[in-house]
Amino acid sequence: MNPILRCVDVIKQIRTDTRYFTKVSGIGDISRMMNQQNIKQSDMPFCGVWIPNVTATENQNMPGYLALETTTFQCVVVLNMESDDTGYQSASDAYDLARTDLRKCLMGWDPTPDRSNGYPMQFESGSIVGSLDSSNSRAVYSFDFTLTYTITEEDGYQEGSTDLIEIDTTMPNNGSTTIFPNIINPTK
Repeated sequence: MNPILRCVDVIKQIRTDTRYFTKVSGIGDISRMMNQQNIKQSDMPFCGVWIPNVTATENQNMPGYLALETTTFQCVVVLNMESDDTGYQSASDAYDLARTDLRKCLMGWDPTPDRSNGYPMQFESGSIVGSLDSSNSRAVYSFDFTLTYTITEEDGYQEGSTDLIEIDTTMPNNGSTTIFPNIINPTK
């Protein structure tokens, strides 16, 4: 069975198909991105992708395991509004361009049809990110896309399998803004 879609796969998909975004990368969360990630004007329009939520249904196959897991991939968009005195471009044109481009990149995309039961990625919602300080030079929006997978006992612990022995959570010191940890598995 194919693995479940990772955040990095969504980032690659957007990078491959976008006709709008200048930079696409992973983020830890929205407030951390705005406070710590250096998004320059030249990076905009910028799209940061993260997974804020995963839900699952109850097990439907006792004594085995069968459930549906829904993963939300949130695309946080930062737009340059330096030349927009009225806010119209931010509220209308730029929002529509970003939403349309993300839908064309992700909506209907089904990278693992054997796990998604024929239900491709769906567009759920989009809104302005109101929890951040407003700025005359930037507008920040979030767009949520979901993908639902079947998870079975094959996805759980397997007796006799090699256990994970280490997760290295140190940040790379090479100027990279990647926040993903290195996971070490003795079988690889």
